[in-house]
Amino acid sequence: MARDLRDGNEPEKVRQLSEAILKLRQEPDLLHQLTSAGVSSICGILIRDDCKKEQEAQNSMFFFVGTDQALSGAEKQIPLPDMRRIYPSDFWLN
Repeated sequence: MARDLRDGNEPEKVRQLSEAILKLRQEPDLLHQLTSAGVSSICGILIRDDCKKEQEAQNSMFFFVGTDQALSGAEKQIPLPDMRRIYPSDFWLN
């Protein structure tokens, strides 16, 4: 409650939001609506074949950090068009 007051969220507004969220539980199609909206909103960062259009539109880039063995496994399992390896020595300063 103290954080809400500090952030300018009045108790009545917090109560209205809480009650609205509780009312959503009664919607029969809520789970389907949330999951379909959720996937489409994050599709640009999901490594899935059906998200290629969103990834290209958002110029998505994926970074994997790990050992050479882990990265080799990722290359084999994930069909990425362009995977480049960067090593710590690439950033050494003279």
